Amino acid sequence: MITIIPFHDANPDAVRRIYAESVAANPQGFVQDLSFHGDIMAQAADMAAEGGAFLVALLEDMPIGIGGLKPEKEDGVYELCKLHVLKEHHGKGYGKMLSWGLIDAARAKEAAAVTLHVTATQEAAISLYERLGFERTDRKTYDVQIGNTVQSFDTVFMRLAL
Repeated sequence: MITIIPFHDANPDAVRRIYAESVAANPQGFVQDLSFHGDIMAQAADMAAEGGAFLVALLEDMPIGIGGLKPEKEDGVYELCKLHVLKEHHGKGYGKMLSWGLIDAARAKEAAAVTLHVTATQEAAISLYERLGFERTDRKTYDVQIGNTVQSFDTVFMRLAL
């Protein structure tokens, strides 16, 4: 049984582990240096403080997924972000449940829309978002310099009208 809870009720080390393992599982989709991204628990606290949300999916009291919702600059628009489910739990509908929890949180805040961006390498995630009703709105390539190396990320932008 999956339970969705606010991040502050979850084990912080488990949340950090989910994020670290998920990032490591997709080297073509994420900068691999976690210090580049910052502490996920600090980001979760910032999202909540700014009027968003950060949720944790529990399977029998074990954290297996995380996801965030942060306000955009455009009024009434929130970004679904930091959605990560442990690899061994992919394909079981848990990411979908977590996504619906975040979309429901946006609806409770009377959002007009939810946006997201995802690297094109994450085909399963893009497929999930399309099944949830998100539509592609743009695609851009971002070059990120880490030390002496430049890494390119082909990024898909999506939007769900509420």
